Amino acid sequence: DGYKRQGEGRIERFTEKPPWSKVISGTVNTGIYLLEPQVLDAVPQGEAFDFSKDLFPKLMHTPQGIYGYVTQQYWCDIGTIQSYKQCQFDMLQGKTHIQLEAEEVREGIWIEPGVKLEKQVTLRPPVYIGRGSVLQSGAQVGPYTCIGKDCVLEAGATAVHSVLWDGCRLMQGSSVYDAVVCEQAVLKPYSMMQQESALGTHSVVGEHSIIQPGVKIWNHKTVQEDSVVGQN
Repeated sequence: DGYKRQGEGRIERFTEKPPWSKVISGTVNTGIYLLEPQVLDAVPQGEAFDFSKDLFPKLMHTPQGIYGYVTQQYWCDIGTIQSYKQCQFDMLQGKTHIQLEAEEVREGIWIEPGVKLEKQVTLRPPVYIGRGSVLQSGAQVGPYTCIGKDCVLEAGATAVHSVLWDGCRLMQGSSVYDAVVCEQAVLKPYSMMQQESALGTHSVVGEHSIIQPGVKIWNHKTVQEDSVVGQN
């Protein structure tokens, strides 16, 4: 309210997703909105109606106006696999000012309580390992890898530049390079995920199979053994 009373931050002009030739500002909208309930009265029933194309231009020209809060804090659009992973890695590097739940046991190596590391596990920072995860002998993790809670990396499994959600299992000799593995997903022995690929929740990659770069496997899917998957 104080910000509004001072007349600061009133939006006078904006352009929705302009081409570079029509960019009018270095400030972007993060998509976080605070609305008075009566604003929704301006939304028609049963019609397509877009905030940025329809509602905001209408409100901008009312006496009340619309206001924005300009901040220099960290912001990242995680709409692609690449940018989503980068956001995780930015947290590891301290760019987000987020308090991590883990202890930094060595520089760039963050480990939550209850993690079991067997002998000859290789950790290359920066790395984050969630509570209750198990890394068996010969597993290799990092650099730039985040592992969620209750994950298992069996002997010889490798995760590099990747994000693994809670409950994942990388079985013996399997590998994940520059990819995202969602909750409870499994890579069976000697399978591989390549750059910018993603594996959905509860999905399984069969033994000796390869998920090629950029391929997305949806939730609850099974890739048969000895397969090479080149499309979503």
